[in-house]
Amino acid sequence: ARNDRGDALNKLKRYADAESDYRDALRILRMQLGPTNYKTAYPMHGLGEARLGAGDARGAVRLLADALELKSGHDPDVVAVADTQFLLARALVVAGDDRKRAVTLARQARDVYGKNNFSQKADAVAGWLATL
Repeated sequence: ARNDRGDALNKLKRYADAESDYRDALRILRMQLGPTNYKTAYPMHGLGEARLGAGDARGAVRLLADALELKSGHDPDVVAVADTQFLLARALVVAGDDRKRAVTLARQARDVYGKNNFSQKADAVAGWLATL
């Protein structure tokens, strides 16, 4: 519930409020599932989105890289993994970090979206890549 509330607050651009809910969700999930369970990556993804929205791209990169590491090879929802890849790609570019890695991540996300009939998401990634 805390994670869902954080998602809603991120959509409303209420990033500080979203962070509070995501931190609570992360704490609870870590207590229940352990710190390395891929499900803990969901509030981490949300925290990364909130950090990016609040203007802290470097903080977002750290959170999203950790979230992606937890999800990769463990999360059966390949679209959720792609969501984290694309958000990390955007954060890397905003932070002025590894542009090559950002492009690779975005292309991987675009391919997953395309293979799984998420054409709007695939088109959004393609449009973003075209602006680089």
